[in-house]
Amino acid sequence: MERLLGEVRDDMNALLEFLVKLAKRFYTAADKEDPTKDDKLQQLLSLLSGEPAEGDPDIRGHKIAIFTEFRDTARYLLRQLRDVAGLADVEEIDSTRKLDREEVIRQFAPYYNCEPGQVAEYSKQPINILVSTDVLSEGLNLQDASLLINYDLHWNPVRLIQRIGRVDRRMDPEIEKRLKRPRQLDRKVFFWNFLPPKDLNDILHLFERVTGKVLRINAALGIEGALLTPDDPDMTLKEFNEVYEGQQSTEEQMRLALDAIEREQPELYASLPGLPKRIFSGKSWSAQLKLKPGVFCAYRIWNDASKDTSEVRWYFRERESGAIRDGLDEIWKAVRCEPETKRMVKLGVTALKPEREAIERGPVMRLMRDRGLPLSVKPELVCWLEVS
Repeated sequence: MERLLGEVRDDMNALLEFLVKLAKRFYTAADKEDPTKDDKLQQLLSLLSGEPAEGDPDIRGHKIAIFTEFRDTARYLLRQLRDVAGLADVEEIDSTRKLDREEVIRQFAPYYNCEPGQVAEYSKQPINILVSTDVLSEGLNLQDASLLINYDLHWNPVRLIQRIGRVDRRMDPEIEKRLKRPRQLDRKVFFWNFLPPKDLNDILHLFERVTGKVLRINAALGIEGALLTPDDPDMTLKEFNEVYEGQQSTEEQMRLALDAIEREQPELYASLPGLPKRIFSGKSWSAQLKLKPGVFCAYRIWNDASKDTSEVRWYFRERESGAIRDGLDEIWKAVRCEPETKRMVKLGVTALKPEREAIERGPVMRLMRDRGLPLSVKPELVCWLEVS
């Protein structure tokens, strides 16, 4: 497997080299000399100096980091922003440019990289726009800025996460007082992604590939926060650092638990597909849980009217507050049972029917409406559990 993965990486690198060479042939010398024909550059200039879009912060005059994968692109942006657009507070860093990186970083982010007595000195000639390749994508404190632009969409979403991590970092309350950020930027991070134009994406399918990888990261790690576009809430970042440091995600723990059942109790494991639908049971509640006593329901919800594909969603309704939770982390802790866990039912199926129906009328029906499913397509209650 290691040899196979190595060969796959070699193939991907070779293909990337071909694509870079092909891309360079798309641009004539005349196009390079006329930045007005570069739509992507014009969009960047509009973002940096134009009126902000509705809901976006006004970033004019504030510190912003711009990341690109390629050195040539980074140097091109430096020339266009500084020499053509006349922005004096721009600098660029790549792997081969001979300049003092530490000095540049101090000028761009003095509060988080200088001693308090040095801040005034480095603020006299500030760098407000820092263009960089991924040479600065990890291990640096750039959180003087809370704005970031991904000028290109890297095929590896982890690289995008690392870039964003340069400005989305732990804050020092004392430094934040001195920074005096504008109210719209206080304790918030904003980032923009340049997605491929449709005609190019039709050829490369880059956006779909990266989206698919992010979805797989989400499924494996259970992380949170939109990564590519604002309307992808399932692409999340919550547990990335934990898993990166070797801790197991909830889904990984669940998979290991299921593997243990298959290994240690093969007869029970073999019986799982034959269990009846809507199977009900109960267990006792523990004071160590974040969730209060209530009802757990697992529903199979179809992706479309053809019923070719589906997914199972977990919900937990706390009886006292009526709050309905979803997601794996806390629910799994509440419903997980060991072989020695005793079955305990206090209220039972009939008394808990209104609790189950509240889940069905609420988040389950909302999800089905969002998918445009007709009323004839019903969700399937896989199993449910009383936690009392």
